[in-house]
Amino acid sequence: SRLHLLLLAEQRRVYAMDLCSTNGTWYKEKRVRRVQLSDDGMRLVLSGNDSKVELTWHPRAPVPKSP
Repeated sequence: SRLHLLLLAEQRRVYAMDLCSTNGTWYKEKRVRRVQLSDDGMRLVLSGNDSKVELTWHPRAPVPKSP
């Protein structure tokens, strides 16, 4: 798919939303349409006709406040 996945930030949470792709978005061997991305990080698999792409989510650590 040309457009496969949307990352959406909503009320301090981040979601991955599959855009009705042909071969789907997978998390822990289950096809998902929408999944909240974990603060601990996680891996999604984006399936295509001839290949798979792994997306690894690493949330940004909070920026320390200046003294």
